[in-house]
Amino acid sequence: MLQKNFRRYVFVSMAFALLLIFPGESPGEDLIAQGDALWKQRDTVEGTRGAIAAWEAAAKLKSHDAELWVKIAVGYYQLGELAADNDTKTKTEMCMKGLEAAQQAMNISPENLAANFWKMVIQGRLTEAKGILSGFDFGNAIKATMFVASRDHTFYHGGIYRFWGRVIYHIPPKIGWFFKFRLEDSVADYEQAIKISPYYFETRLYLAETYIKMKDMEKAKKTLEWIVSTDPEKLPEYAPENRVYQKKAKALLGNLSE
Repeated sequence: MLQKNFRRYVFVSMAFALLLIFPGESPGEDLIAQGDALWKQRDTVEGTRGAIAAWEAAAKLKSHDAELWVKIAVGYYQLGELAADNDTKTKTEMCMKGLEAAQQAMNISPENLAANFWKMVIQGRLTEAKGILSGFDFGNAIKATMFVASRDHTFYHGGIYRFWGRVIYHIPPKIGWFFKFRLEDSVADYEQAIKISPYYFETRLYLAETYIKMKDMEKAKKTLEWIVSTDPEKLPEYAPENRVYQKKAKALLGNLSE
């Protein structure tokens, strides 16, 4: 009997050791993998919604996973980008859901770089959808910018430069004059982001829109033509985003040519 029990103890110990060396998938990992696979189709509404659904299901099992909540936040941001430019209702709804997910990530990990960045960006997008005069929190935006810059000023294709370029673009002229913001400052921010990531199309699309606002149609057309004629796969990991912004650039270029 003693020998039999000893063998059992040895077997259990070996099994436990193997579990430590080769742990099984933690709950929700298969759902995260499903979401990641669908995320490759994020230039479509169906693919993006599918990714979010899988990630949100995983979040019910891994509610303390900050990176998972960041994925969800970015997913909702992408849905907003896929909505028509004049569909402020959808854009607002997606931004609100994205903000909630980004805040969840920050509640878990306050110094998470991506969570801080995306909360800032989505808040800016929400303000853009509602109108700059609906209320833009400059204090929080500056705080988030300083945090991201202190960690990695190149994060997400020079995102902090693109963010402020867009903020300046939307500031009403009288307010801009008071704070000494000019559209030339917006251009300078975009150019800085382009130096960091030249093949991320969103930055150049914003640059073209700023040129249009400055009445510099020659530079606007040249910038849009560059986007339209450049292969989105120049930045393989972000080709889906590039295809979305390339489509927007084609539409804007068509409007200028009419």
